[in-house]
Formats: sequence, structure tokens, C-alpha cells
Amino acid sequence: FIRDGSAYLGWARAGGIAVGVLTVAAGLMLLGLLPSPNAPTVRFFNMVSVRRAVGVLTGSSSLTARLLLGTVMGFLPCGLVYAMRAVVASFGQPVASALGMFVFGLGTLPSLSAVLLASARVPMRWRRHATHISAVCVIATGVWIVTRSELAFHGAACHDPVAVRSAGK
Repeated sequence: FIRDGSAYLGWARAGGIAVGVLTVAAGLMLLGLLPSPNAPTVRFFNMVSVRRAVGVLTGSSSLTARLLLGTVMGFLPCGLVYAMRAVVASFGQPVASALGMFVFGLGTLPSLSAVLLASARVPMRWRRHATHISAVCVIATGVWIVTRSELAFHGAACHDPVAVRSAGK
């Protein structure tokens, strides 16, 4: 019988550390400091075609090109979209699922619009370093995840009555 969930604390700590270390490794790969693994990937469509389409569509300022660009961008991988797809798939009703994805899309409009407007104001010399800046942010996030996992573990252990009693013996 588990009353407070402390039995799972070790697993949460190990999982947090693993995710943090993998996140740091991903950042180091972005910087080119670690080799990227040559893992086989499942491809549902040809990414070269998507890149080519994005290149053509970004060169045009017509409304049709912008609409098509948004449609093509929908095929790019995004963890947040995949997570939302999993949520709406659990609804069990196609209309409710479609409405859920529509509302999700509307909810992302303000933040994505802000990113678009802000990116237009970033000087070109900074844009060339976007991958490096992103990599540093990914590494910082990984370090934060590991640190948070460690602090949460030690903080919870200090307040766990069983751990306190065991330490006092």
C-alpha cells in the first residue's frame, strides 16, 4: 500500500537525470561537439521535398503561398503537436477530436505570431548563430533538468518521515 508516492521517488530521479543527460547530449550534437548517431529513422514522406517546398514558398509574399507554407509546415515533426494528437485521439469522436485540434491551433497563434514578429527584428548577424544559440539553450535546459531532479530528490528525502527516522538511527 503506497500512501505518499515516495516509493517511486528513485525512479523519478533516475528518469529526470536520464532525460537531462540526453538533453545535454542533444545540445552538444547541435554544436557539433558530439557525433550524431546514425540511427535508422522511419520516414513517412521525403524531407527533401518538404525543404524544397518551404524554400519556394518562403520566397513568395502572396497569400496563397503563405497558406500553402502553413500547410507544408504542418508535416514537420513537433512534439507538442504529437502530444495533442494523442490527447484528442482519446476523445473517441472524430468531430470532437477535430475541434480539439482546431482550438489547439488557435491557442498557439498568439505565441507563434509573437515569435514571428520578434524574429523579424533579430539582426541578420545573430540569425547566422541561431543554431549555436539554440544549442546553448538546449544544454542549459538539460542541466536544469538534472539539477531539478537532484534537488527534488534530496528535498523530498529530507521531508520524508521514513528517511528522517532512518537517518536518526
